[in-house]
Parts: sequence; C-alpha cells; structure tokens
Amino acid sequence: MTGIDLLHVPYKGGGPAMTAAMGGQTQLIVSTSIGLLPHVRAGRLRAIALTSARRSAAAPDIPTFAESGVPGYEHEPWNGMFGPAGIPKPVLAKVNAEVARILHSPEVKNVFERNGADVVGGTPEQFGAVLKAEIAKWTKVAKAAGIRPE
Repeated sequence: MTGIDLLHVPYKGGGPAMTAAMGGQTQLIVSTSIGLLPHVRAGRLRAIALTSARRSAAAPDIPTFAESGVPGYEHEPWNGMFGPAGIPKPVLAKVNAEVARILHSPEVKNVFERNGADVVGGTPEQFGAVLKAEIAKWTKVAKAAGIRPE
C-alpha cells in the first residue's frame, strides 16, 4: 500500500526474528504486540505503528498505520484452535465453552490485555467466518503483489 520495497528475511520463529531486529541485523520486524511490547518498554525496540484499526489500551502512545499516513491498512493478528474434521458437535461445544471460560477469566484476560492483545472468543461458526475473510483478503494481497508459493 505504500509502494516501499522490503526484503523479507524468513526466520524460524518470532524469537530469532526479534533477536535479529534488536541486534541490528534487520531494520524492522512486524509481529504481535504481545511479543514485542516487553522489548519496546525495555527500550530494546522502538515501536513505529500498530497494524490494528485502533490504538491499543496497553500502548496508547503508539499510532496506527492509518494515523501514520497509510489509510485503509489494517491487520489484526489472531490465534485459534483447530482439530480434526468430524469432531462431534457436543464435544466441540464443550471444548469451545471451556476455552472461552478460561480466556475470559479475569486472570487470563488481564495478562492478554496488559500485553496488547484483545480476548475475543466466539463460536466455531464465527471463527470459520474470520478464516474465510482472511483467506479472501490475503489471496487478493498475494495476487496483487505477484506472490507465489515456493
């Protein structure tokens, strides 16, 4: 969206990528707030912008990409649970309810929010809709950028 040319440097995980950014081997890193905020707070990394549509309550001084001059840019990182196809609906419902209960417990929710992550949760159907939208979004981006699987 900005037209800048960046070289993607693949790492085997976020830890090595953060180490490279903190050590000056790479010029920037795009990762989750929950992984980066401790290093920003300690002064080892400098936050440039958030990829979310709104500022984080955990770091209200960091602007969004849209506020930084890239209107329309938005990417919300997410995590989800997956299992084999054909899980019986009662089992799926029980697992989903238990995970939601734990995620929304004050202790767990506080840890996530303090580190810049929002606890959302939802039904398997809602998560399926998120996946469908993400696939469509990133397929369009890959085609526009000429990205092909290797």
